[in-house]
Amino acid sequence: PTWAETVNMESQVAVDNALLGNLSYIMRADDYGTLKTTEKASGTAQFVVDRDGRVNNYNVVVSNQPTSGDHYFGNFFGGLDIIVDPYTNSSSGTVRVVGIQMIDVAVRNAVSFCLGNDG
Repeated sequence: PTWAETVNMESQVAVDNALLGNLSYIMRADDYGTLKTTEKASGTAQFVVDRDGRVNNYNVVVSNQPTSGDHYFGNFFGGLDIIVDPYTNSSSGTVRVVGIQMIDVAVRNAVSFCLGNDG
């Protein structure tokens, strides 16, 4: 996508009052590589993917799961929580470590997402 198209994707989510949470882009590695050399505006030497590997200050998840040319922006939640519990087994002198994995398997709120596509 061009710079204007990425800003438009964010605007589409904002119009639906959904520009909050764990916002990020998901795109294929080849599309991500292209955006590292795509200027925001001609002759500026400022690229769609910035030096920190982000797009317009949002994280980018690079995955080859999307169809080539498709890129998504939205509120992706989930992740791995590690909890260190020194209290439950304190009488035995051990520490309990708990890992909790949350994974999205369906779209919970469709207005929180936008699909950009080359076609």
